[in-house]
Amino acid sequence: MVCELTVTVETETLGLSYIPEANQYRHQIVQSIAWHRHTAKEIVAYLTKLGYKTPRGSAYYPKLIGATLAKLRKRKVRTRKTTVSVSEVTFWLKPHKPAAVGFIYDRAGQ
Repeated sequence: MVCELTVTVETETLGLSYIPEANQYRHQIVQSIAWHRHTAKEIVAYLTKLGYKTPRGSAYYPKLIGATLAKLRKRKVRTRKTTVSVSEVTFWLKPHKPAAVGFIYDRAGQ
């Protein structure tokens, strides 16, 4: 018996599923301000006014805010986009070929 199986896996799952609570809080602040149509410069000014620093301890800057928002949008899409599908399964029987046996020559039957 021979089995042929074709499997299609399309996935963009998250490699890092856990985000520390402090980072989640910062993400929520950045997203909510951006949702209200504020610019990256205005978001930086607000975070600086509140004394927020990046996870590595440096100051925020507009390009970093843009990158953070882009990554958060991509993360949101990836959490919803996971597909696993089995597209084709085929089973069939192959005819059994007996093992080769040496030819026996019978002189008496001549």
